[in-house]
Amino acid sequence: MRVAIVAVALGLERPLIDTRGFLRDIYPVLDVEEEKPFQRAETRCYMRARQVPGDGACLFHALSAGLWYTTNGTHHPMDRKMLREQSLFLRAKAVDVLEDTRDPWLYMGDAERLRASKLLALAAEQCGQSPRDYCHKLRKPHAWGGGPEIVALSNAMRRPIHVYELLWAIADPPGKTPTAPRRARWCLKCIAEFGSPRFDRKPPLHILSCDSRFPSLSPEQMLDQGNHFLLLFECEPHEAARAAADEGADLDAVLKLRAQVERRAISRAKFVSDHRTNPPQSDLAPFFARTVGGSSRLDLWKLSKLLLWPALLLCAAKLPWFWGPSADDPGPPSGSGPKPARRHAPRVIAFGGGGGGAYF
Repeated sequence: MRVAIVAVALGLERPLIDTRGFLRDIYPVLDVEEEKPFQRAETRCYMRARQVPGDGACLFHALSAGLWYTTNGTHHPMDRKMLREQSLFLRAKAVDVLEDTRDPWLYMGDAERLRASKLLALAAEQCGQSPRDYCHKLRKPHAWGGGPEIVALSNAMRRPIHVYELLWAIADPPGKTPTAPRRARWCLKCIAEFGSPRFDRKPPLHILSCDSRFPSLSPEQMLDQGNHFLLLFECEPHEAARAAADEGADLDAVLKLRAQVERRAISRAKFVSDHRTNPPQSDLAPFFARTVGGSSRLDLWKLSKLLLWPALLLCAAKLPWFWGPSADDPGPPSGSGPKPARRHAPRVIAFGGGGGGAYF
């Protein structure tokens, strides 16, 4: 352990988490159904993880970062003020769905659905509270969120939310199972696909429920239930192909995996393009959408007005009537009345505004 710390300090080894919160390792997603302490299964795809602040609102932070990623095609800048405002918006939206007096149907997954009031009653009963007290506590900025809030937001955004958990297992590469012995490692297992397949028209959000000490964690130390959420996102096609090849997959399996990842990447890119061109009014994603260049539509409107005033001023300055009579103009005859007042140029008002996405 001491050697590893010295290696990281000297720059000889990459840290487990970089300065932007991205975890160093790539994690295989396994196709497993049985719950056992030790497993071996084939890899379905590869994912990366990103850390979010653990201040009690980690669920909403992870969903905000994931919504930003799937909407803009770029990773969240992790500006604390922006992330907090977006998380508070999602938190309020989740509570509004649970408290909706119309009592809508909430789709869980597959053909399963539940009334909002029933879901709220079950969540409150599990916490030993009344539904009113449960929602009142949930509106506080640092109250924990869980399954009921994920279901509510999946239906509010009409978007799938897939939840994963950690698994200490042997990950076989895609394709045939190799005969050589392999070591166990941290893997991912999908435990819930809320909103699928009903909302599969939109790219899903992936989040990981895990121990807050991960990735600095051994299998023996892992809690039975997660107490923190992280953002997950699928690796790029070349990363997935390289990971599969390094694990010993044959060429056909590598090419097949890369083709599958490329199809999903193209689908996400098409959604980003369509969303920028024609953002839907009923979706929450417009609150996170940005135009090319990193500025919000509101910022570009302010910038256009900022540039419009100098242009009008420059054009008007060339007109004689704007400034009044010039020095060469003899003006009206003496005694015919007061001289015309000199017109002043209008003040240019500087409109502030920063890039990085619209605030709420």
